[in-house]
Amino acid sequence: MTGTPAYRICARLEDLAARDPGRPAVLAPDLALPFGNLLRLARCYAARLQAEGIRPGDLVSLATGDTIAAISSVFALSFVGARYIPYSADLLHPGAPGVDVFLRTPEAPGAPGRRELVIDNGWSPRFAADDGSATRFDHAPEGQDIAWLLPSSGTTGRTKHVEISHDLLERRLRTIAADYAEGDTRLLQLFHCASRAFMIRAIAALVSGNTVVEPGPLPFVRKAGVNFVCGSPQQVRLWLADNRISPRIPLLQVSGAKLTAALATRLLDSFDCVEDVYGANETIKSHVNTYRRADQGLDVAGKPGSGVEIVSETGAACPTGTAGYIRVRTDAMVAAYVNDAGATAQHFRDGWFHPGDLGVFDARNVLTIVGRESDVVNIEGDKILLSDIEEHISAVEGVEAASCFEHAGRDGVSRIAACLCLARPDPEVPAAARAACERRFGPLAAPVAMLVVPALERTADGVVRRGRARDLFDGTLATGDPDVLRTSFYNFGDRP
Repeated sequence: MTGTPAYRICARLEDLAARDPGRPAVLAPDLALPFGNLLRLARCYAARLQAEGIRPGDLVSLATGDTIAAISSVFALSFVGARYIPYSADLLHPGAPGVDVFLRTPEAPGAPGRRELVIDNGWSPRFAADDGSATRFDHAPEGQDIAWLLPSSGTTGRTKHVEISHDLLERRLRTIAADYAEGDTRLLQLFHCASRAFMIRAIAALVSGNTVVEPGPLPFVRKAGVNFVCGSPQQVRLWLADNRISPRIPLLQVSGAKLTAALATRLLDSFDCVEDVYGANETIKSHVNTYRRADQGLDVAGKPGSGVEIVSETGAACPTGTAGYIRVRTDAMVAAYVNDAGATAQHFRDGWFHPGDLGVFDARNVLTIVGRESDVVNIEGDKILLSDIEEHISAVEGVEAASCFEHAGRDGVSRIAACLCLARPDPEVPAAARAACERRFGPLAAPVAMLVVPALERTADGVVRRGRARDLFDGTLATGDPDVLRTSFYNFGDRP
């Protein structure tokens, strides 16, 4: 691949494999994959893609639960010059980016009626007719050509997509890799391996010569030398369960949801430092709150150099301690959504990205997210922050997760309703959760009805999708299944 631009991630992989082919690229409980073998696997995948007719510029969706297949596929798409997009069911709906090929491993969801390629044993260099060692991949893109299409976080409303050029991808990889000790980082992520959150961090680690470690039992994690962990607060809490890691891992980065002081204190039993990262796919990392232990509890401070400002409705800067609307500007941000002029105009204005979050800075430069504009609902004249209600309900014993939303009853009057996931079946928990809300926030903020569900759909960052929870609630009421309503629906008023 003589002459391949240095910003192409496949060229970086070739360089690393040539310099140190035995360095571990991926560690899993049952295998170690060195950089030389990762390159061989990626080239073999690329040869197969090329033989199957995948061409430069094609948009290829990837769905898999296999970390090595995910990473190898993204490098392979770089060899071929195809554009990468993570799989989601949204891609099957009208108006989504036009995917040319759905690439997946056998266990991943299919795309009925669409062109699919399934990665099986025949894609392995051991069995492939062409292992890619002699195959030429001659496409040479320009820096402004598109490398990846990525979805927005999608916590509310429909998912939007942004285009990441080769130049922009290079800037993002450098920004993320600045967190790593080059060549010495062993990175473990709790994000799903095919998610946007996982992939950008994993590729940044690999192209800077570091090692990606799959989650596994804690003895394996310690033996693998993990010194950097990433995940959402919920994912980390569930991964640790009641365990404490000793000796502590140097660094944990959490993102995607609110980190409470209580959880940060608990996490510092297992980590020397906890970084709470604020950002969005549109901008990547834009602010970090850092937590450490102190004699008097927690020491928390915001890192300087943030791309975040807090402004009023008129765009004037808010003084320290005053809540307002967040706007973000970084050198790795995009400027628009794909084929969505309305959302672009709403969120990208005057060189800033407006995510729709409400926040406040304190004197230590600590950024607190107090909610989203879409979190605020008006119930009989009272402004209620849904995220506060969700957080309070989720802290009730027996509740694993909660999602609250505005619901219009039969009388047309709006109230708060909720979907709950319980740690175990217990008919007393929903009433206890509602009572806790009423004591803390008053009767208008307490959900008038609750639906107990086995699971709540989450984003790749582990955040519950409120829109999907509301659809589940409304769909259950519309269906009117008497068995479900009898066992799982709790009506605390007369307006369900």
